[in-house]
Amino acid sequence: MSLLDLLHPRLCCACGTPLTACEQWLCAECVVMLSQSRHPADWQDSVRLSRLGTHEAMRHAGAFTTYQRYGRVAAIVHSLKYRRRQELGVWLGRMAACTLRDSGLFRGVDVLVPLPLTPSRRRQRGFNQAEAIAAGMSRELGIGMRTDVLCRVRDTTTQTLFTGEDRISNVEGAFALMPGACVGGCHVMLVDDVLTTGATMTAAIKPLLAVPDVAISCFVLACTA
Repeated sequence: MSLLDLLHPRLCCACGTPLTACEQWLCAECVVMLSQSRHPADWQDSVRLSRLGTHEAMRHAGAFTTYQRYGRVAAIVHSLKYRRRQELGVWLGRMAACTLRDSGLFRGVDVLVPLPLTPSRRRQRGFNQAEAIAAGMSRELGIGMRTDVLCRVRDTTTQTLFTGEDRISNVEGAFALMPGACVGGCHVMLVDDVLTTGATMTAAIKPLLAVPDVAISCFVLACTA
C-alpha cells in the first residue's frame, strides 16, 4: 500500500470499504453484486415501462442493473452524480456495454444520445453523468456518441421531489431537438443514468418522434424493479 493510499484511501463507491491495488471504483464483492442484480435487458414485460415501447418508432429498451433506494446501486449513482467522478461513469458504461453486448439490445443502433442537462445543472455538477456513461458505451461498442441532437430547453426541479403524475408534469416539454440535428433514418439510442417512473425518458423521446424515419431505443444504467 502506498503512502498516498494510507493518507487518502481509495474506497468502494458502493459500500465504502478500502479498495485493493487491483480494484477500481468498486470492490470485488460489489462488482459481483452488480452482476447478480442485473436488470432484464428487455423492458417490454414491465408495466411501468411499457409506454416507452408503444410508438412504432420504438425498438429496444434496457437497463444494466436494478435500482433500489438506499441500496448499493443508489450509492454508486450518488457518487457518480454528486462527487464529480466522471471517469466512474465511463467505467460503468464500458462495463454495462461489455456485459450486455450479446443481448441484442444494441442491435442496429447507429448513434448514442445521452440525455442533456441544462447549462446551469451541468456547471453545478461539472459534467453530464449520462454523457459519461454513453462515452464508455461508445468506446466498448464502437458506436458513435452525439451531443448535438437533444437540448434541455428549460430547467426542472429534481425528480426525486415528485411522484407519479407530478413527475410527468415536471419534465413535460423539457427537451427539444437542437437546430440542425440530423438523425432522420438513424437508429438512436437515448442514454441516462436512472429510470424510475419513465417520465424523463418519455419527455426526451417526444421530440425525436417528429423526425422522419427515425428508430428509437433507450438504455439506462439502473432501473427500478
